Amino acid sequence: MMDSFPSRSLSPPSLLHRKRKRTSGESGTECQTERDRISKLPDHLLACILERTDVRTAVATSLLSRRWRCVWKSLVDFKFVKEPILGRRAGPPSSAESRRDPAIRRHRVFTKCVSGFLGLKDGPPTIRKLSLEFSAKKKDLAMVDGWIHSALEKGVHELKLKLGPNLTEEYIFPPLSLNGGEYSLTKLKLSGCSLHNHAGFSMFGSLSSLSLEDMDISKDDMQGVLQNCRRLKSLCLADCSFSGADLSIASPDLQLKELAIVDCEQIRIIELSAPRLERLQYMGQYTPMLFTSVPHLDHVWLKYANPAGTNYILRKLSTDLPRSRNLNLFFQSYEDVKVPCLPACFGSLKNLTVNVNINSKTDLLWMAILLEAAPFLETLQTSVKTSDSYYSRSTIPWKPSDFVHHHLVEVKMYNFEGYCGEMAFARLLLAKAVDLRSMTFNRDDLFATPRWKMMYYKSSKQWTEQQTSVLLKQLTEGISTSASLVFR
Repeated sequence: MMDSFPSRSLSPPSLLHRKRKRTSGESGTECQTERDRISKLPDHLLACILERTDVRTAVATSLLSRRWRCVWKSLVDFKFVKEPILGRRAGPPSSAESRRDPAIRRHRVFTKCVSGFLGLKDGPPTIRKLSLEFSAKKKDLAMVDGWIHSALEKGVHELKLKLGPNLTEEYIFPPLSLNGGEYSLTKLKLSGCSLHNHAGFSMFGSLSSLSLEDMDISKDDMQGVLQNCRRLKSLCLADCSFSGADLSIASPDLQLKELAIVDCEQIRIIELSAPRLERLQYMGQYTPMLFTSVPHLDHVWLKYANPAGTNYILRKLSTDLPRSRNLNLFFQSYEDVKVPCLPACFGSLKNLTVNVNINSKTDLLWMAILLEAAPFLETLQTSVKTSDSYYSRSTIPWKPSDFVHHHLVEVKMYNFEGYCGEMAFARLLLAKAVDLRSMTFNRDDLFATPRWKMMYYKSSKQWTEQQTSVLLKQLTEGISTSASLVFR
């Protein structure tokens, strides 16, 4: 198996052979012991060191000494990614074709490395986590079947399979060659594969997390996977195409708690009937959603890239999600948005984040629509960014009513620059939220990433004492408030 790895990887790490001059009165044995302190560490610490290296380096340490010969076999997490594994060299060419094309030689060496590792009889008895990422070819598919079968037989719990965008024939997962059985797979991430053998997912009764990326998925395939994965709790669909079909996440026995749909195309409508669903994230073009049965849906992230999404948020969202406690809303432009009347009430909403990318900060009072529709709101975060790509100067025609908010206690305004529209909205909050305790004005940017993560981009600008003094005077003029105003 070791012949499968590039020869340069077999040289021992220099750290283990760092020499120092022998002092007077010091024996050769003492000097040898002094320069190899790492080998004296217990096995579990050596394994921790190897876990932070790539597979090639970890296996190569078996040539250092008898002490290191079997340490790498205690590892349970292995990641095979073509470039890190091969480095700059990929072994000697074995044919005239590979001599002409280095890419062919690198591909051959990589597949030989993986096959050799997974085929070792005296290799690691258990594999907990395995990642395979490379640009597969049609002739490699049978070999990939063997890799998957070997990993499953070794009890792999987490599997990531990414076969690249240039595959002319879809790789079917699970492999058709698997002849039944029950495997311990709990987390699966597929990219560039096919789900046509969705009945095979019945072999993964313990699967709790599934991520599908860059795949063409039919309605039958999706339903088949959900029916065979009864313990599935987390599902992520990213950059997938549904060919104009409906996406139905519906089953009375479904254990699903988290659902993320990111930049998926050609979905006609999304139907959600998941009694245990708690978290939902949708990012992309507006797609109608039918919330049939989601009684426990508590955290919702919606990021729309077109005005239709803005209309939905301001007019109908509260009707669909009256029980949600946490909302993160991200939308761009409010061109052609009309709100004829106050939307229905968010009866349980406690925490709200509003992130908007528009053409101007001249008028932001329309955001009070969400405040009036959420009488029990406790915390509010806003981030308003301007973009030159929006040429329309239209605004949302809305005049706040004479309402008073009794539950809002904390407000954070990100990307705050002190424009008149921002100041007017901040003054509205200070006047209407009678129990407000703190309001923070932050120049940092706030944005969302896939899978429920909030990121903050640190601004290089800092508030001066003169600026904060002027802004404080403008904010509190004619308004009586006990809230703490902080500029960051």
